[in-house]
Amino acid sequence: MNSRRLAPLALAAFLLLAAGCSETTTPTEPAVVTATPRPFTAATLSGIVVDENGAPRPSLAVACQNHTAVTGAGGAYGFIGLVPRATALSVSQPGAAGPELLDVVLAPGENTKNVTVPRFHGQPASMAGIVMQGGRPLPGAHVYVQEKSTVAGPDGAYMLGGLESGNWGVSVSWNVYEDYGYGLTLNPGVNSIDIRVP
Repeated sequence: MNSRRLAPLALAAFLLLAAGCSETTTPTEPAVVTATPRPFTAATLSGIVVDENGAPRPSLAVACQNHTAVTGAGGAYGFIGLVPRATALSVSQPGAAGPELLDVVLAPGENTKNVTVPRFHGQPASMAGIVMQGGRPLPGAHVYVQEKSTVAGPDGAYMLGGLESGNWGVSVSWNVYEDYGYGLTLNPGVNSIDIRVP
């Protein structure tokens, strides 16, 4: 065949091929998968704290997952809004070196954990000193430690016996409007502690 006749045919074929390649194709939309969130059910935890004899332990600090509570008169405590998982429960009592730690596994919904915390029994201790305010004795001040109390004399002197060693809180009040408290450490035996209030 004459090459002059083939040239127009080749040109036509090239143009058709180029036109086909230049057509705009619409991309296929990706499939969208919607995940259905699993419902979250929080956990609650409640129980009673007792001593080794089964007597309720009121006014103890209980903590779990950054939540804190104080046991009531019957030793009961309770938490809501906890995350269901293995976690720790701590119970603190005055005088003890550290809290009682317990492992608990929380299931969604209600959980119950009763706790036995032996009463802290330190060694015999006493404390004595002078209650002062502004560098002067504060006569008549009431001093409270471990559910025991005394009244400072005219010279501000006080003395409390029958105490237990350990970490405790002391509270001082000197009129119906003034009250001051702080923590202290009682060693076994006699402790000489002057109390300075603001």
